[in-house]
Amino acid sequence: MTYTKKSLVNGLKWQIGHSAEKAKRALLLVYENQTQTEQRSSATIEYNGIGFSSMDAEILSNIAVFLKEEGFVTSRQLLVIKRLMPKYAGQVLASSIERGLIRQVSPRRWEILDREPKVCYNVKCDGNT
Repeated sequence: MTYTKKSLVNGLKWQIGHSAEKAKRALLLVYENQTQTEQRSSATIEYNGIGFSSMDAEILSNIAVFLKEEGFVTSRQLLVIKRLMPKYAGQVLASSIERGLIRQVSPRRWEILDREPKVCYNVKCDGNT
């Protein structure tokens, strides 16, 4: 089945806003897009079109660090993630395309490949996990 980019972004927005696992994966993915300096300062320093917006950087960076260290988020943190993260669906889509999870089949059509992305909380991921 093929999709337009707009339909993929809209689908991701819905999934991130309604699924705890998708929301947490999106949070970590966008957090990893932040520069090292931005991660350390929990702020947006470079306006490069990736990572968190300046309004969301502090709270989402803190939640991402908590998730990485503890391996879970609280119910309150999850509500914040599900409310704020859908706006980053475009970055999640771009990352999925870059990682080969989605491929372009024609100028305006995209296909989702059958590969389950791996999620690693509070441990280093390697090729075997």
